[in-house]
Amino acid sequence: MNPVERVKVSNYGASVSSYLVKPADICGDTAVLSGDEAAHASKSARKRPGDELVLIDGVGTGYRCVVRTVEGDRVVCQIREVIPHMGEPRTHVTLAVGMVKGDRFDSLVETAVELGAGAIVPLETRFSIVHHTSENRQRRWNRIAEAAAKQCLRSRIPSVEKPQPLRSFAERTGEFDVVFVAWEGQQESANPIPVAPLVGSILLVVGPEGGFHDEEISLLRSKGAHTVPLGPRRLRTGTAAIALLTLALQGVGEYARCLAPHVD
Repeated sequence: MNPVERVKVSNYGASVSSYLVKPADICGDTAVLSGDEAAHASKSARKRPGDELVLIDGVGTGYRCVVRTVEGDRVVCQIREVIPHMGEPRTHVTLAVGMVKGDRFDSLVETAVELGAGAIVPLETRFSIVHHTSENRQRRWNRIAEAAAKQCLRSRIPSVEKPQPLRSFAERTGEFDVVFVAWEGQQESANPIPVAPLVGSILLVVGPEGGFHDEEISLLRSKGAHTVPLGPRRLRTGTAAIALLTLALQGVGEYARCLAPHVD
């Protein structure tokens, strides 16, 4: 998808609803909503034949559709336009963050998905207050990611992985083109996120409220990670994660493409 197509998607506005359709329920120019998505479209949103809506398949494709029929627990839609990679950044960014207490991680997941994170990994570190989470909380995080993706018209639903110890997760750094770690001990630099627009994958690592232990920083550096500063102020984990994600996406030109002219 070219930049102009992405801008056209963002111009749908708040009046256009987005719903999750199963890839198996798409055939030719027809897509069928079922279950909770159909109930939301037909009952909550009161969609009727002729109404426009946007569908996402959760794995990278969006569809501009109109409602053809509402049949009980099914909403049958006619596909007017197929939009590959709708709302998705060109660079896949994984955000690995030290777990925090309460609902702060919920808010972090929501905001990170809206900004463009491709995956989120909760980390267990030496200074983490939270070291384990329940299956219910894991499901909740993924429900939040799904809702956020639909809200911001992304076609791919980012995964929220199970919490992982930093030491074992550090072995995965080789899967990424570049790795950045937010660290308050790093001296300021003019360009804290020196990445090129064509980078395919980025891993961003942020510590818990207590920060990283020096041994953890040494471990990450030994795996090729670059430590970067986030300014002179002390930030909470959620704030640092969103700041680092925003800087990384800006570094690969994600926000510059928002300035592309609108072409009908």
